[in-house]
Amino acid sequence: VPPLGTKEVVTRQGPFEKKMVAIGWSLPGGFRNESWNLNVLGNVASGVVSSGLQPLRDQKKIGDVGCFSQLEVINTTMVCYAEMLDGDLDPIQIRDEMLDQFSEMWNPENIMGTGMNAQFFTQTKQRGTLEALAGTLLELDLFAQVFGGRAETLVPHAHYNDYEHSGTAFSDSMNSFMAIEPNTISKLAYAYLKRDRAATVILAPLPEDEIDVGSEKSSYSGST
Repeated sequence: VPPLGTKEVVTRQGPFEKKMVAIGWSLPGGFRNESWNLNVLGNVASGVVSSGLQPLRDQKKIGDVGCFSQLEVINTTMVCYAEMLDGDLDPIQIRDEMLDQFSEMWNPENIMGTGMNAQFFTQTKQRGTLEALAGTLLELDLFAQVFGGRAETLVPHAHYNDYEHSGTAFSDSMNSFMAIEPNTISKLAYAYLKRDRAATVILAPLPEDEIDVGSEKSSYSGST
């Protein structure tokens, strides 16, 4: 991914079924008390971007759309992506349409409940919080896995916070999720999810002659 703030667009090939455009931002480091906000921020952004691109989804021109926050120690990476089903679509135009949606997240009328999209923003924030809670509950059943599980949640949070001897770490985190105010999400979006901080990468499928779907070592979708 290119450095933040650059206009350079990088193209990479990989095991993707369709071409995708992805946007990334660097956010504050995870596994601190404010990490709950960053988690919900990604969920809310996913709802806002997906809704803004719904007309193109209805036309079957784009497929899956979403955002997520990946907590990391030094920084948190937030990514938004859109799967392009129409080969004639310009990925940069789709990228720009995605970026256009974020102003709704810091529109003061939405925060105060007076704007046209205020109810949608409130519902999206509530849904983002519930998705974060659901993820926390699912982690309780998994000791460790790639990108998740109790161990990944407890160990770094215990290191950076006061959870070393706490038997209520997960309930504390769920209470923190429920206490997040819409204004908190709005301020984070305004501070970090600006157009000039976004990095762009276009993810293209591998050529047919480079796809290995028959080997037992293949991790490509559809491998046997």
